[in-house]
Amino acid sequence: MPLDMQSQRIRFDPHSGSPQTIDTHFDFPTNVKPVPPPQAFLNGFNIGFTGREHPIFRQEINISPPRITEANRRVIVVRGTFALRDSSGHYDDEYDGFIDVGVIVERE
Repeated sequence: MPLDMQSQRIRFDPHSGSPQTIDTHFDFPTNVKPVPPPQAFLNGFNIGFTGREHPIFRQEINISPPRITEANRRVIVVRGTFALRDSSGHYDDEYDGFIDVGVIVERE
């Protein structure tokens, strides 16, 4: 019943438009126990407009609860969501950055 932890950086390329989402896979050497459930944490982030400055009105940086894949119980998936917009009310300016995500699991 060893506890294990991994971390990864989710990179978001320059993008304009609605919030971006990326699924990140964490592969452990043995199956992950569903109880207690895996836990995810946000370790840091960097977000900014690409090209020129804008006043920031809204930013979204979020990670989903981790889930064990059905096909392979060694793999945990965490979805990162990332968005930035100014006060125009539209996601019409390019933005980019990253989220550092970690997971803690109990393995069989």
